[in-house]
Amino acid sequence: MSKDLTKKINNYLKDFKHNIRVYKKFKFLPCFIFGLPRSGSTLLHQIMITMFDFNYVSNIKGFFYQNIIIGNLLHNQFVKENNYESNFISKFGNTNGPLEPSEWGWFWRKWLNLQNNEHHISRNVDWVNLKKELLTIESMNSSPLLFDTPFINGNLDKFINNIGPVIIFDLERSHSAIFKSLLNARIQKYGTLKKYYGAMTREKKILRIQNPYAQVFQQVKQLNLEKKNMLQSIPKDLVLKIHYENLIKQPMKEMKKIQRFFERKKIKINLKKIVLPKFINRNNNPAKFCTSEYDFTKYSQQLQN
Repeated sequence: MSKDLTKKINNYLKDFKHNIRVYKKFKFLPCFIFGLPRSGSTLLHQIMITMFDFNYVSNIKGFFYQNIIIGNLLHNQFVKENNYESNFISKFGNTNGPLEPSEWGWFWRKWLNLQNNEHHISRNVDWVNLKKELLTIESMNSSPLLFDTPFINGNLDKFINNIGPVIIFDLERSHSAIFKSLLNARIQKYGTLKKYYGAMTREKKILRIQNPYAQVFQQVKQLNLEKKNMLQSIPKDLVLKIHYENLIKQPMKEMKKIQRFFERKKIKINLKKIVLPKFINRNNNPAKFCTSEYDFTKYSQQLQN
C-alpha cells in the first residue's frame, strides 16, 4: 500500500471515538530493545514475542498509527484467531505478516517530531500526549510493552526524563560482524557502498568521510560510544544484557534469563512451550561486495580488538 493512501486512511480514522478506560500510569515499565544497527534486534524482538505474551506493536497495529485503538482491536482479534509464532523473517528491520513486529517508524517520527532521516530530537515534543498514546496501548493488553525502535535509542535520555523509567534489553553483537553487515546492507539496499545506511550518529561530520569503510568504522564506534553514555544513567537493575551470538546458539537459555529477570521484579511472564527453529549467524561472512580487501581487513580487525 502506498504511503499516500496509508496517510489518507489514518487521517480519516484519527478522530475515531472510543470508550477504552486508559490507565493514568504504567502498570509495567515499558521495555525497549537497545542495539546498534544490524545487531539482531529484529530477531530478538521476534523471539521474545513468540515465547512471551508481550504487548508489542505488530504490523497491523503499526499501520493505524493515527488511531492506535483500531490497530489494537484488530491485532487482538487476529491473536485470538491465531496461535501466533513468528516466521523469523526480516529485511532491513522490516517484517512481513500482520502479527509480525514493527519498528513503528510512522508513529515515532510523528511523536518525536523527526523529519526525513533524522534520529535525534531537535524540536519540541508533545510528551504529555505521547505518554497518553503509550498508556492507551498498555490499557488494552495486560502485559508489558515491548518496543524495538531506532528512534528511541538516540533519545533515550529525553524519553526517560519526560515519560518515566524503562527496562532495557541491551543487545550486544560483535562489532566486526556489525561492520560487515552494514557494508553488505549498503549494497543490498542501495547498490553502492557510498550511500550511508542505518542510524545516524550525533556527529554529522561522519558524512564527510569519503572512504565507505572508514565511514562505517566510525559509525559503529560512535554509535557504540553514544549507547554506552546513554545507558550509564539507567539503574543497573533495569538493564539486561543479551549477546546476539548466545541468542542464536541457545535461544531458550536466553529466554529463561529474561524470565528470571522479570521474576526478580515480581512480574509474572510465562515462557511458552514452543520449539524454536535453529538460527544462523546472519551476515557474519566476509563482505560479499568488498571492493577494497585492504580497507575491509584493516577496519574489521580494529573492531575485533
